[in-house]
Amino acid sequence: GTTGFHFDALPPSKVIVGVPSYGHSYAGVGFSDQNYGPGNTFTGPDVAGKYTGTPGFLAYYEIIDQIQTLGWLIGGFDEASETPYAYNAGGKRWVSYDNQDSIAAKMALIKQHSLGGAMMWSLDDDDFNNKFALLTKINQELNP
Repeated sequence: GTTGFHFDALPPSKVIVGVPSYGHSYAGVGFSDQNYGPGNTFTGPDVAGKYTGTPGFLAYYEIIDQIQTLGWLIGGFDEASETPYAYNAGGKRWVSYDNQDSIAAKMALIKQHSLGGAMMWSLDDDDFNNKFALLTKINQELNP
């Protein structure tokens, strides 16, 4: 059956794109054949972030900190989701998140399709030590 709701009837100006300021992280990742991208097996959520305290969840500022201090490597850009990922091969850890490049791609879609705008969840997970890098990128792209 159908629900009676048709997405084609929704005006594009009423669509707001959600942008996360966090990443999902995984532990026990089985990196196969030097593949550090998406699709590898894992055993569960990664350890909780130092400040956010939730297993499998890292604020953007925690991801930046772990890349800088724990030797995570920025792995690449997943074309399917248009998001970057980082990994720590020795620790068998992996995280997918948004950065300024992926946000620019999302903002381009908003402009291309004349969507209503963007919202971020949540401001306190952005890199506030770097002048709110993600929120700033949203503003720069939507309000040139």
